Amino acid sequence: KRVVNRASYYLPFFLVGIFFFKIIAAPLTNFFWMLDLTNSLEVIVFGLIFELFIYFNFCGLSLIVFSIFGFFGVRIPLNFKQPFSSDHIIDYWKNWHRSLSTVLKTLFYSPTRKSYPTSLALFIVFISSAMWHGVTVNFLIWGSFHAIVFWISLVLLRNNIKVLPMIVLIFGVIIGRLIFADSNTDRLLEKLMFSYDGIGVF
Repeated sequence: KRVVNRASYYLPFFLVGIFFFKIIAAPLTNFFWMLDLTNSLEVIVFGLIFELFIYFNFCGLSLIVFSIFGFFGVRIPLNFKQPFSSDHIIDYWKNWHRSLSTVLKTLFYSPTRKSYPTSLALFIVFISSAMWHGVTVNFLIWGSFHAIVFWISLVLLRNNIKVLPMIVLIFGVIIGRLIFADSNTDRLLEKLMFSYDGIGVF
């Protein structure tokens, strides 16, 4: 009976994981050719597409792993907790890749925050996260960018400004993801100039 109960509980997670991974994420790879585009509108569109790919691919895999462990009676934490329902980027990062966030907070943020200001602690955390993903220029830019965006959001929230953090969240996630995606430094810097030459995607 316990096995049946576990199966009935974890099967939906498994099916959603497969749906995210195979039905939503996999077809988005057809748009990866857009990585070469440098026109501002096309760059933003690709940043949005790539963000969705990363989420549905990684979240799908995480749900599959979560359910497989659950089938065997091992309860592990959910790695994603609806990050796109967040009102600001602070909650977004709390709900995105929660296992890595916990490790980074324990190893870097908490010890650093005891002796240094929040801004420096955030910078160290995001640079550490960047180095975990890869030692490249784009990841260094990505880490620095998100540390700044996170700090700006903290300042806005502390001053009880509620609308701007949502705008900063959207801007931070899309621009952050296009930085994350492109390891070609010259092309990335061209993208970040945000030039517009008309629509050439379609």
